[in-house]
Amino acid sequence: MKSSGFFINRILLIILVVGLCLNIPLSRANDIIVKAGWLKLNNGEDSEDAVILEPAKITVTGSRLSTTNESFMGCSLTYFLSTHTGVEFYFGLPIEQDLNARQTSQTLGKIGKITYIPLLMNFVYYPLDKNSKWQPYLGIGGHYVKILDTDTAPGLDARMDLFSLEQFGAAVQISETKLEIDDNSGLMFKIGIDYALSEKLLLSFSVLHHEVNTTSSLVSNSAVGRVVMEQAVQIDARAYFVGLGYRF
Repeated sequence: MKSSGFFINRILLIILVVGLCLNIPLSRANDIIVKAGWLKLNNGEDSEDAVILEPAKITVTGSRLSTTNESFMGCSLTYFLSTHTGVEFYFGLPIEQDLNARQTSQTLGKIGKITYIPLLMNFVYYPLDKNSKWQPYLGIGGHYVKILDTDTAPGLDARMDLFSLEQFGAAVQISETKLEIDDNSGLMFKIGIDYALSEKLLLSFSVLHHEVNTTSSLVSNSAVGRVVMEQAVQIDARAYFVGLGYRF
């Protein structure tokens, strides 16, 4: 009598042959998809009132900070752990955004420019099997924003001097103002869909959402010593991605 292992092996062989004949992939584990495309950043900001810490502590009621919405190139790499799950890494070119002070006194306006690079990693879930042309997916993970450089806007010292006149009652001869902003990290959520143009090439669209919580500071020299103004900022950032992908 033939053992049960013999029949199990035959059944597995039949399943494998049928799967190959029908071109139905049994798994996409270890597949890699590289995507490149264009991202449009759309920020919704909320900030606390700015606080002057030096030379005297003063809360600047009604002050707000905002950033400009930008477009930029981005790339991602997805490594599949199984048929339905994977890990996605995002990397891109450095991004430049203007930082503006508003609703304060109409004297500051653009205070500077920040250059940063976002680093993102998330776990993705694809509910459909590999042979479907449409591939919706969900992702959840984290981001880290590394600040590379900050530049103050031209004429900021003069505008800070007018601002000090409003806050202190006298101009204090502001000079050498520097913009400082902290690195930050947080959660990220993503929803997207891929469409297979061929066996290897695909079209991709996705929406990413992440919160940025950070602190910006303006540090100046003056006739009365250092002037330090600090403001906490929360940015609800959405990025819309359109691009092409290639499956390896």
